[in-house]
Amino acid sequence: MQFTSHQRLWSVGCLLVASMLLTGCLKDKYNPAKFRKPNWEPGIGIPLATFNISLANILKNDSTLTIDSLDKSVRVVFRNDTLAEQSVGDILEIPSQDPTSTTLKLGVVGIDDFGSSQTVLLSSLLNNLDPVTGNAINQGIALGIPTPFPPIPTQAGGNYTLPSISAFSQVTFSEGSLNFTLNNGYPTTLDSVVMELRNVGSPTALGIARFGNVLPGTQQIKSINLAGQTMSNNLTFNITKISSAGTGTTTVLIQGTQALSFSITGDSLKVVNGIVKLPSQDFSADTTRVDFATGGNEELYGIDLSSGNINFSFSSTIAEPIEVRISLPSISVGGTPVTSVINIPPNTPVSQNINLAGGTIDLTTDAQQAFNIIPVIVQASLVSSNTLQPIDSSNGLTVTYGFGNIAFDNVRGYFGQKNIQIEESTLDLNLGFLKDLGGSIFLANPKIDLNIVNSIGAPIRLTLNMVGKTKTGQSESLNAPAQLMPYPTVQGTSASGALTYNRNNSRLPFLLSLPPDTLTTSGLIVLNPNGNQGPNFISNTSSIKIGMEADLPFELSASDIGFGDTSDFDGAVFEGLVRAKLRFKSVNEFPFDMVMQVTFLDSVDAPLDSASAPLVLSGLVDANGRVFAPSNGISELELSPSAIAKAARAKKMIIKLRMSTSSLPNGDRQVVKIYTDYKLRMTVGVEVVARVGDLLGGN
Repeated sequence: MQFTSHQRLWSVGCLLVASMLLTGCLKDKYNPAKFRKPNWEPGIGIPLATFNISLANILKNDSTLTIDSLDKSVRVVFRNDTLAEQSVGDILEIPSQDPTSTTLKLGVVGIDDFGSSQTVLLSSLLNNLDPVTGNAINQGIALGIPTPFPPIPTQAGGNYTLPSISAFSQVTFSEGSLNFTLNNGYPTTLDSVVMELRNVGSPTALGIARFGNVLPGTQQIKSINLAGQTMSNNLTFNITKISSAGTGTTTVLIQGTQALSFSITGDSLKVVNGIVKLPSQDFSADTTRVDFATGGNEELYGIDLSSGNINFSFSSTIAEPIEVRISLPSISVGGTPVTSVINIPPNTPVSQNINLAGGTIDLTTDAQQAFNIIPVIVQASLVSSNTLQPIDSSNGLTVTYGFGNIAFDNVRGYFGQKNIQIEESTLDLNLGFLKDLGGSIFLANPKIDLNIVNSIGAPIRLTLNMVGKTKTGQSESLNAPAQLMPYPTVQGTSASGALTYNRNNSRLPFLLSLPPDTLTTSGLIVLNPNGNQGPNFISNTSSIKIGMEADLPFELSASDIGFGDTSDFDGAVFEGLVRAKLRFKSVNEFPFDMVMQVTFLDSVDAPLDSASAPLVLSGLVDANGRVFAPSNGISELELSPSAIAKAARAKKMIIKLRMSTSSLPNGDRQVVKIYTDYKLRMTVGVEVVARVGDLLGGN
């Protein structure tokens, strides 16, 4: 933002001088040789020139002046409605947001409970028992009638293969158990049965199940822990121990088809890796607290978006399809929180853009930090293909997302404390004419209003720096205090008002009265100068517009300022005179004491002679600085014979006035006001004594 001022601001000085310019008129030219006694006598004043000065006539064509129609007071008023403008970008900028990346690991996954079972016929068991026991049982089978079941001494019972498991090829478990169920279909109580489970071809047992006192027709269940175990889908079990006391004297029917039924079932198993059929399942969820970046120390509470999107990219190393559910609970479009479902094929990168145009972001929902935080929830589910697939807990889905093309309609929050420099600018002032006056003029009551129209809802303090400098090195600063700009408190509205600089709060009169050759302006805007005093707001059309109105009433004091006027003049009026006096009759309505100097010029404008005339007193000034009565006076300036001789050769006459407002008892100059009805009327004449013989002889 840049402040400028208009050099017409200084027209107060120029116009003040212009208001005093004299328009001289030599009314009549007299030759004493033509006078005759009836018309001319020694001692009679001969009028040389009459001056009539009216301020109203001089100023009537100057468009920079304002003249009060009632009291005729004069002031310079200058307006610039577009002095400066502060844009939204100077207050708040939402930069590009860095992307956020997270990886949702597959981790350990559950598999469906699987099972496998096998029966051990009594006839098959006999083949694995010692011959004595086997023959005894065979004899009982052969009888075909109830007979006591012979004892089975403790011994091994043989190896048996389970049917292949279709749920996996080979897996490593992180947790879960395998349940062994033993149904005793033999007609005798089994005192002990010990079974080892192995992968086919492996000497190492996956687990051992121990059963005891299993009555005929009953079952027992034992479990083994599979955590850390790797299991293939082809399993064997080995009955490492079986024993029975038999039925004693109790007879039972013994048949070779009677069976020992053995089954295994998985229970709450989690897989680390392997080749397996995975069921559909949720495997990971991530909630990220995205810190919405700002350009500084802003704390944002809410954003109404005119445009924007959030771009997602997905990269999966999981061999199964993935369904991703995106939730943005603090971002609503049309009043509904934003959600999206995205399907990710196996091992295939996917990109997805979610349009947020017209949405609203609430950045206050986080319990830890109620500003600048947007929660992004990503939930991933594995979608089963119902086929064997290689998996590993280290497989995962990498999700990368970021906000882009963010443009806002409105923003609410605390926009931080910011110092915004006003660019320095220098204006050259053309005040040579004013300086030619000499002396000094003091403008007693100037005023500059900065007219503010502000639609940025935040406290803003302005410090205006203004320095006037002369070519000789003199300078004067405005030294104005910082002022708080008007600002709106209701979103969608604007506030207007004026910051005033005058003699009561600055050195403006001294600055303008210097007068400067250049005017340098700069300044500082401070946003939220007292810190966080409540929410700020801004819209995409918000701005601070600053116009300037300078009001410079002609209320001043002056000391020894001067100007003059040149009039054609026929010096023949002084020929043949032995004595002469210039007489000045004045009616002065101006509030200036005036001292006149009369200079005669020859035909080439070279000075012949000059003399000072007595003082012309100012009009009578009241307490308000207005002339209420003119001063009337007649003064004389006696010319010496040499001065008369020089005046006789004159072709032009210059009258210069040196003017001052009256001195006060304290040494200051009286401050007066200038009105257009002020006039100065002056008649200049000559009172002569002639040498009659020279004038009349021979005629």
